Amino acid sequence: MALDALPAYLAAADVCICLRWPAPRETRAAWLGCLAAGKPTIAGDLVMAADAPALDPHDWTTVGDPPASGPDGPAGVRIDVLAEDRSLAPAVARLVADAALRAELGVAARRLWRARFTIERLADGYARVIDSARLAPFDDRRLRRLPAHLRSDGTERLQATLAALGLPAQDVFKP
Repeated sequence: MALDALPAYLAAADVCICLRWPAPRETRAAWLGCLAAGKPTIAGDLVMAADAPALDPHDWTTVGDPPASGPDGPAGVRIDVLAEDRSLAPAVARLVADAALRAELGVAARRLWRARFTIERLADGYARVIDSARLAPFDDRRLRRLPAHLRSDGTERLQATLAALGLPAQDVFKP
């Protein structure tokens, strides 16, 4: 499928199902596209969306951390990946039969996307985290507890090369 055809497919859909597994713990671009399109989603109950409000397909109560933490309540249905075989069919059946629920979830999906997941919001979030990390006091004790590959500052090879040549590395790193 060509990427430019995706908006037409989303426009034609009544419900989007996003059940990729296993998940590498990132927010699903496909799920975000469905939210942006204002489509109710059926998605896996994964840690990266734990705070996004959704409905449990067994009792149709709102789940989330905390429940109903979205701008307008649940934006889709959350499927327990360990009970997908017992959860998916009831979720699909209810959404197929209930146009009002689909519409309500679709409006909430779009609002959730707008409140949390636009490129501008994501960029602002990254900037806040980077500023927070940049301004945090340096704690060498925390650094020593990290695995060696995370303690690297990227200059080790250059320092070793300079040392092998008998050159002082500290002169290279002065501003």
